[in-house]
Amino acid sequence: AQSWERQQGDDSFFAFRTLKDDALLAFYGSSTFFAVPGRSWEVGLARSNSGKMGGPWERLTSGINPLDLGEGRGAVENPIVLTVRHPSSGIPYLLMVHDWVTPYNPNTDGFGFSWSTDGYTWAPTEKVKVDGGVRAPMGLLPRPGGAGSNLSIYYNVAGHYDSLYVGVV
Repeated sequence: AQSWERQQGDDSFFAFRTLKDDALLAFYGSSTFFAVPGRSWEVGLARSNSGKMGGPWERLTSGINPLDLGEGRGAVENPIVLTVRHPSSGIPYLLMVHDWVTPYNPNTDGFGFSWSTDGYTWAPTEKVKVDGGVRAPMGLLPRPGGAGSNLSIYYNVAGHYDSLYVGVV
């Protein structure tokens, strides 16, 4: 484990192929709240040495982990990644959606998203506000229609964990 993984063990794992070198990477989540006051749930990257889900997996270096997705922008938990194409240029990029968690207030008013052109470097995360709040994005799927079409994001509304809701972006 790395020093930022102090409060809890790994709490999520989501594998994806990079666009830079077709490596198999995975986001994994942990917590730093006790280690770094004011910061809480964050994500790091691990790489499959075999290029397969069965691993073995190795964390990327501490200089990369945890990922810097923007100070003061909330915390990242449970990331989901999908390769999409830019609507006008058709250039592929990786889109990541995640829980937008803040210390002592896990039920926030939306979810976060970030993007990457290679899988290693990610843009600062931004928030998508959702009426009723969101506890966790559960899935991210492309809608039929090819480049420029929308994505469906499946999520739980805060406090209503027995139903899934669908948002289109």
